[in-house]
Amino acid sequence: MAAAYVHRWSVRARSAYLLLRSWVFAHPRAIEFACAAAAALLAFWRAPSIGWLPGGPEAELSRTEDIHNIYYAARAASWRDIPHWWTGSWIYPHVPYYRPVTSMLFLAECHAFGTNFTAWDRVSVGLHVMNALLVYLLTSSLFRHHGLGRCLFGLLAVVFFATPANTMFFAVGRSLTWWPAQNDVLSLTFALLCLTLLDAGLVGRRPTFIGFSVLSLIASVGSKEMGYITIPMALGLLLYRRVYMVSAGVTFLATGAMLWVIRRVCVPNAWGPVMARMVILRKWIHEWSGPLGSLMFAGIWWPIAAAGCILLLTAVARSLKWPAWAIVLADTVAACACAQFVGPDGTWALVFVPDGFAMLLAVIVYLVAPWLFWRHRRNEPGIVAAALMLLSFLPILQYGGRHYFYWPGAFLAIADAAFAACLWREVRPLLQRAVEWAL
Repeated sequence: MAAAYVHRWSVRARSAYLLLRSWVFAHPRAIEFACAAAAALLAFWRAPSIGWLPGGPEAELSRTEDIHNIYYAARAASWRDIPHWWTGSWIYPHVPYYRPVTSMLFLAECHAFGTNFTAWDRVSVGLHVMNALLVYLLTSSLFRHHGLGRCLFGLLAVVFFATPANTMFFAVGRSLTWWPAQNDVLSLTFALLCLTLLDAGLVGRRPTFIGFSVLSLIASVGSKEMGYITIPMALGLLLYRRVYMVSAGVTFLATGAMLWVIRRVCVPNAWGPVMARMVILRKWIHEWSGPLGSLMFAGIWWPIAAAGCILLLTAVARSLKWPAWAIVLADTVAACACAQFVGPDGTWALVFVPDGFAMLLAVIVYLVAPWLFWRHRRNEPGIVAAALMLLSFLPILQYGGRHYFYWPGAFLAIADAAFAACLWREVRPLLQRAVEWAL
């Protein structure tokens, strides 16, 4: 009786699945548009609340810091100054940067909004929504071999960029509520547009798209110096797609060299990174080692030991063909032992505390990701996604502001989507066998 009931409902579920699947594949454009709209709406919905309290702008302007300096520089400027920003220092000349695109944005906002800084932040939110949409488009382009499934990976990347699921969501909060960080937000907009157009041009063999991609690169560099890192990112995409490698590669390198020369000529004493310092090496290790480095620098060792034991036990147990329940039990015991005995004041209960479990899971994912990316390198863009993420940290190694992590947060989201794709390839055979057994 129970078996017949289960069989009847499994047949109904399968019929509903096939009906939905046929509708989806019959309306691919509608699905793509709906997913893109969902990505934009998700970013807007989960954006941090903005709004300056009465007296807030006046209090901020009374202090000679970034908001004061940039605002009064913008108020003193006029539209006739725009050509000077393309041939000299940006809107605040006392800080020698070459950022003509951002200078134009600040001038427009000053004329349009005055001291209504909430409106300035609304512009940041609009740019952020555009960035989320570009993250979706770039991710779905990288995963186009999944057919319509690429839309799901694109949405997953947006979740890991525009929601608190992003471990760097603090950067989103800072960037959208402190308008001088529009440097970072705007430069990322053009960088993501550059990479999205480039990938579309490489896959579709459309040189025109590559030309527009180069223009987006110029706009990104003109927004903030972080845009220069888009050049090695573009070279990584060329290496991954293996199309137009020489012509497009030379174009991007020549454009980058031209922009660098223009910057040095227009702003001879421009501020730049000073990388040959021990603190840069320390921060490089900290950022690139992810949760592993964060825990080591904090002196929290039990999640690292537990993750190592779990991975080693799982590998050995699978080779010995242990049943799944035995592997899970052995891993749990090993994790509890590490939490109890590794480090002072340990207790096995840390494994079951949400924060403790999250730390352990983060270390496991970080250690497993390189193996998964390499294992599925012929089918998934995991290696290129990881490379984009690691490159995004390079321009911020000498800085400590929260908004600087806005760029890495976006590319970490794409790497998270790649991890999910590789993980899906691992578990799909198991799920298929389970479904076959159920039916």
